[in-house]
Amino acid sequence: MKQQVVIAEFVEFVLELLVVEPIELFVNKQLAKIHSLKKQ
Repeated sequence: MKQQVVIAEFVEFVLELLVVEPIELFVNKQLAKIHSLKKQ
């Protein structure tokens, strides 16, 4: 039973890396674009 919990946590971690990271990078890029547009 303990092993299942470890696997579930690992899967969650991997999903976060695959999904959350690219989204955060994308959002940061968009924010940077907006920010540089405001400066002009």
